[in-house]
Amino acid sequence: MENQNDIDNEFYLLSDHVNALDKGFELFRLNYRQNNWNEADRVANHILSLAERMYENKKKWGELVIPLNQMLKRPLIFYFGYGYLAKSIVFQKQGLFDRAREYIAKYADLGWYENATDEDMEEIERFKGFAKANGYAVDLLSGKIELLKEYVDFIFENDEETLPGLVTIFEAANLNEWNIDEYYYSSIPEQLDTVQ
Repeated sequence: MENQNDIDNEFYLLSDHVNALDKGFELFRLNYRQNNWNEADRVANHILSLAERMYENKKKWGELVIPLNQMLKRPLIFYFGYGYLAKSIVFQKQGLFDRAREYIAKYADLGWYENATDEDMEEIERFKGFAKANGYAVDLLSGKIELLKEYVDFIFENDEETLPGLVTIFEAANLNEWNIDEYYYSSIPEQLDTVQ
C-alpha cells in the first residue's frame, strides 16, 4: 500500500507547474531510496544537462531568463552541486571510489559560477562542506584506515555529520574487515547518546 508521501510525490512529479530540475531532484531521491543506481545515474546526468543549458541561456540572455529561474525552488548553482553530488553517490554505492572522488572534486569547487549572488555563495560553501564529509567517507570505504581517527574527530565536531558518519564508519569497517573496537568503546557510545 502506498503511503501519503509517495502519493504526494507522484502528484508533484506530474505537475506542469514544477520545474524539470526540481523534478529531477525528487526523482533522484526516489531512486536513491530504492537503490536503483542505473536510473539514479540517468537522473543525475539529466539534472546536470538541464542545469548547464539553463546556465548557458542565463549567460547569453541575462535578465531575460530571470522569470524562468524564479520558478526554481533553489538557486541554479544548487542543481550543479546536487548533480555532481548525485553522481558521486552513485559511484560510491557501486564501489567505484575513484570515479566518486572525481565528482566530489567538482562540487567541492563551484567557484567557476559567474555573477554569484550571496545566496549562490551560501550554496557553494554548503557543497564544500558536503565534499569534505563525503571525501572522508569515500576514502574510508576504499580502505584508508589511516584516516579513521581524523574522520572520527571531524564527525564529532560537526553535529549534522555524527549519525551519517557513524554509519559510514561501521560500513567501512564491515567492508574492509577492520577492528574498530578502539573507537567503538572509547568515543562512539557517547556520540550515540547525543544523537538520541
